[in-house]
Amino acid sequence: MPIDESDSGDEDDSNYNIEHDPGLRPPISSYPVNDKDSVRRSYIALGPCQPRMKRELFPQHECGGMRRFQPKWFDEFKWLEYSMHTGAAYCFVCYLFKDSSKYPGGDAFANEGFRNWNMKCRIRRHVGAINSAHNEAEEKYNLFMKPRTSIRESIGSNSSDFKAKYLAHLTWSLKCVRYLLRQGLAFRGHNEGKDSNNQGNFRELLAWLAGNFEEVNIVVLENAPHNCQMIDHKIQKQLIAACAHETTKFIIEELGDECFAILADESSDAYQQEQLALYLRYVNKNGEPVERFLGLVHVEDTTSLTLKQAIQSLLIKYQLPLSKIRGQGYDGASNMKDHVNGLKKLIMEESPSAYYVHCFAHQLQLTLVAVAKENIDCQWFFGQLAYLLNVLDMSCKKIRMLRREQDIVNAMDLLELTKVELDVLRRDAGWEEFLKNVTSFCEKHKVKVVDMDGKYIPIQRSTKFYRGATNYHRFHADMFLGVIDRQLQELNIRFDEVNTELLRCMAAFNPANSFSAFDNEKLVKLAGFYPHDFDFQERNQLRFQLHNYINDVRNDGNFKNLRSLADLSMMLVKRDMVSRYDIVYKLLKLVLVLPVATAGVERIFSPMNTIKNKLRSKMGHDFLNNCLTTFIEREFFLQAKDEDIINYFQAMKDRKVNL
Repeated sequence: MPIDESDSGDEDDSNYNIEHDPGLRPPISSYPVNDKDSVRRSYIALGPCQPRMKRELFPQHECGGMRRFQPKWFDEFKWLEYSMHTGAAYCFVCYLFKDSSKYPGGDAFANEGFRNWNMKCRIRRHVGAINSAHNEAEEKYNLFMKPRTSIRESIGSNSSDFKAKYLAHLTWSLKCVRYLLRQGLAFRGHNEGKDSNNQGNFRELLAWLAGNFEEVNIVVLENAPHNCQMIDHKIQKQLIAACAHETTKFIIEELGDECFAILADESSDAYQQEQLALYLRYVNKNGEPVERFLGLVHVEDTTSLTLKQAIQSLLIKYQLPLSKIRGQGYDGASNMKDHVNGLKKLIMEESPSAYYVHCFAHQLQLTLVAVAKENIDCQWFFGQLAYLLNVLDMSCKKIRMLRREQDIVNAMDLLELTKVELDVLRRDAGWEEFLKNVTSFCEKHKVKVVDMDGKYIPIQRSTKFYRGATNYHRFHADMFLGVIDRQLQELNIRFDEVNTELLRCMAAFNPANSFSAFDNEKLVKLAGFYPHDFDFQERNQLRFQLHNYINDVRNDGNFKNLRSLADLSMMLVKRDMVSRYDIVYKLLKLVLVLPVATAGVERIFSPMNTIKNKLRSKMGHDFLNNCLTTFIEREFFLQAKDEDIINYFQAMKDRKVNL
């Protein structure tokens, strides 16, 4: 661009406004207030300088040396400035921050100016070594422009006393965060200003601690540095993320290199956003099967591919491979259990031994729902049954008796028993006994009993649907036998042949009645369901280990009163028999991993509605996940040390204070 004639030096220097010259040095407004006058005087004395001016901008008749001027020099030596007053170049940093004692004979770049454009080596000589006067002046200039980057300032602010105070008010902020996380309470208030009567739970709790304990008061809020009080919303979220990280760290350490099952379910939160909850089921070091909350993932839709990607991303985040999955537990939706393109199928493509065994309680419920939807009489019956359940729900003791968690063996026994009972009822003897009991009940309570040989009169329906039907045919054939047949059909569909055979083999581990259900051949066959976990040599050794194992546990009094597979597993660990029967114990862990009798993943949505309610409906996904992790896995969160949380918090980003 052409040079403005007003910058040629003809005007009075006292009226020159440096702040409005975009081609010069940083504006005066960026300097400290106390030094503006000195900087202005330095600018005026040096004159308006033009850095990195193009060659064609210099009039070659002003000085002969300009013919050899190289514009790229200004790119290499960024401190080089050109004065239109003198036609010479100056070192701006030396001009402002020079030490006269370092220039006994003067320096052309700082005093009279440099005009020998043909001597580029002279420019490099001015720069000199690392401890030269120019480099010292440049360091002073950089510290002057950005005082916060000063090493001297950094060392002063990170003194031992300052670090101790920083650690103190950071620790008290963390204690407030931990309390609110354990209780599932909100952090922020609607108005957190100084004049607010309620600044939110976090600040109110910290203020309460400061008002009651002097050791807290001297390091927090007004007594902390105003730019480092550790109470900002971003600091709160970073501390929460650190708490969640340390909590999940315990879960990953407890899991170790073991195989696991995944339990997933989706639901909408208070903001009507679809969330996918993921649990891990595995056997811990004590031999106890546990279910741990891994995380919550927001999904745009509930297609099987989207759910699979969400699960995979969460597992990859914690370096858990899909090949380690040995069981799946979802609800009965088609996008979950479909044999063609359902989530179950997609996971089994990655891990063929990840068998899908849905929660028994939920599957049995779905069989009843399917039958009730097709039979009006069943709908009426379960409608009446709902009133009974509402009464039982008022008693915690009765509700615990009505649906308790069962292990795989008890679940299989109950399923087989249900089928046997239904088959007995379907026979003529079962119908006669059932009719006798109903008639006796009606007579006892003075309820009118219909004539079974009489004509059936439907209630609230047209008689044309039941022309010529007798009461006996209606109640026996249409209702009694029809419902039983439909119920048996649903049970056979939901518990397919593969899963049933798998579960029957697992039932051979049952420790009840002195291991009466033990079957060596079934357990060897069970190992065949997991070809990637047992090699050829281990499958051969399994038969011999099982023979010694059953003799050992039957003769040990500690194994006599065991009722479940979990009790058996924990007793093997307690009696230090795991190394002796390592292949048997590996097979037992695979049995315990399958989530056949629990629905813990569905319980996640109750605390989710507690954490993210209508008043906190706009919580971010990461914030919600971190709050849920610490709230649900409270056992591990209480074990997390403040020191570890603070160390992770400090490592999340560059902090003003390095502990």
